[in-house]
Amino acid sequence: MVGRIAHDQFGIVLGGCLSQDVSAAAEKLLLAVQESAVLTDKGHIPVTASVGAVSFPDCVRTAYEAMAKADISLEKARRSGANCFSLYNLSEQQMADLHDNLAAAGLVQTALRNKSFHLYYQPIVEAKAHQPKFYECLLRMFDEKGELLPAGEFLPIAEKMGLIRSIDRFVLDVVIGELNESPDIHLAVNISSLSTTDPSWLRALTAQVKDNKEIAHRLLVEITETTAPHDRRETTRFIAALKEMGCRLALDDFGAGYTSFRHLHKLSVDIVKIDGSFVKLIGDNANSQLFIEMIPPQ
Repeated sequence: MVGRIAHDQFGIVLGGCLSQDVSAAAEKLLLAVQESAVLTDKGHIPVTASVGAVSFPDCVRTAYEAMAKADISLEKARRSGANCFSLYNLSEQQMADLHDNLAAAGLVQTALRNKSFHLYYQPIVEAKAHQPKFYECLLRMFDEKGELLPAGEFLPIAEKMGLIRSIDRFVLDVVIGELNESPDIHLAVNISSLSTTDPSWLRALTAQVKDNKEIAHRLLVEITETTAPHDRRETTRFIAALKEMGCRLALDDFGAGYTSFRHLHKLSVDIVKIDGSFVKLIGDNANSQLFIEMIPPQ
């Protein structure tokens, strides 16, 4: 059986490398990776890489623009197959999309600087009691016209631009403040996949609840199902640390990814939020029906 291990992503800045030499540098890097097989008790595992590059200051003016264009080139290299290289080159439509992305990234930076994000609180109602069990915190942002933007319109861009950790930290600070001010409420907060493996987010939470452990008991942390499989060991450690503090855990978007019942038990979450795509066809899928029946009630 052949498995595919999730990729890591990092950047390299080559000072003094001329534009015409970028391809040669990328080929050397790819060759070095190919020659670095990983030795395990089952034998050697081949390692592959994809390289996307952008030349600056020829094609970019800012650090965020360099990151965005390099990311586009990297995606193109990945689509070409293993051990491929792509140098930044965009069509007019791609240039227009990039311009929009950079504009959105600028808005995110401004919102972070001015702390002008807004949290909206959506009640999650218990079916039997018809009373709110807790409130889910939904992040929103205003654009340059003053119109409210849902998270789906700026968070993916923020993640590409390396701003998502700062957003997660901002949301955490606001939520902890709300829990301090309102001792009777329970709040749920979503965090990105990057923050589940970011020790600084956990340290920030630990510092803010160490003098008031009761706050942790009223905090529900949500991770998505598509997040968990990327680094299951790190995710398990992250969940264990939160549980030790007294926080509850929810697995969001269940059914949109590939979490099995066995892995679901290993994650030890308190709440499973089933994705709409999973429920929509559940009447015609016996395996999905069985899976739901096997989930123990809370």
